[in-house]
Amino acid sequence: MSDADTTQQAQIQYDTKHVYFYLPRISEDESDVPDNIDLGAILRLGGYCELEEKANDIAEDTEHYYPEKHIEDEGGVASEDVYQKAAGPSPQSSHGILLACDGRMLVKAGEKYYMQTGDQNIDVEGDYELETTGKIDMSAEGTVKIESGTNQSITLDAGSETGTIYIQGKEQQTKILGHSYELITENSYEVVHANRYEFFAGGKVEMVTGGCLEMNLAAICSISLSAALEMNLLINIEIATIEASYKKIEFDIAEMKVVVPATKAEIAELKTDMTGLGTRISDVQADVTPLQTKTSEIEVAARELKTDLGEFKMSTTNAMVAMSNMIVNM
Repeated sequence: MSDADTTQQAQIQYDTKHVYFYLPRISEDESDVPDNIDLGAILRLGGYCELEEKANDIAEDTEHYYPEKHIEDEGGVASEDVYQKAAGPSPQSSHGILLACDGRMLVKAGEKYYMQTGDQNIDVEGDYELETTGKIDMSAEGTVKIESGTNQSITLDAGSETGTIYIQGKEQQTKILGHSYELITENSYEVVHANRYEFFAGGKVEMVTGGCLEMNLAAICSISLSAALEMNLLINIEIATIEASYKKIEFDIAEMKVVVPATKAEIAELKTDMTGLGTRISDVQADVTPLQTKTSEIEVAARELKTDLGEFKMSTTNAMVAMSNMIVNM
């Protein structure tokens, strides 16, 4: 069949409320007779035409005319709804457009391209590429799902690692094989300008193989409601708030010797109440040289004072004690 013959396939039938232009598939073998049902290219306006009705008898031809999703939604290749509702829900009054071909379909708009529809299904059997020199805005009133195939990855790349990826939401959940993971291969910095709350309903294991520096510039409260085990296999240095005044201190850990020279003690307004005090001192030796004690207004109330001194020895040189109005009742 020549091209002149195939152009005569264009028909206008106003009684069936459709117009179509049909070019059957041309076989590479010129001796073959073209199939008037098998698709080459067709453009149909209005309701379904007789070519679509004939193609419905053969599953393979039906798949040439219509997308698989349409065939599935209308009951499968054996259903008459596949072609009767190809233009819309009503075979008598619906008007639609059928555009199908077995080659390439090219659409080019030099200025703008608009498409508005109800539900949309795009089934790409091969690769799908979307490229633009401007920005891409995507929004949905419902949920958004991005899913790759089995053992396939999803990559989000902002400017070949030169841009920033912003994720905004009420919360974020990451689930990998039932577990959550975070892998950081470079230096990471985190600055939080707000209160932070963490709650762990399960166990927590934390391992640091490098140096660790933690600074707390505010009050710290730590409460453990269960058993706690802390092991430091190397050196652990902990520094809290310290207020101290040292003159000279020597520590000999082997002999546990403490030498504190030039010690001076002053006690003012000392009051001691002792009730039921029992003291037993054995082998006590006190050697005090240049002892100077200033005591002002010492009041001691001792009831039932009992002192048992065995082998008590006391040596005092140049000691002076001045007491006024002292009454002792025993």
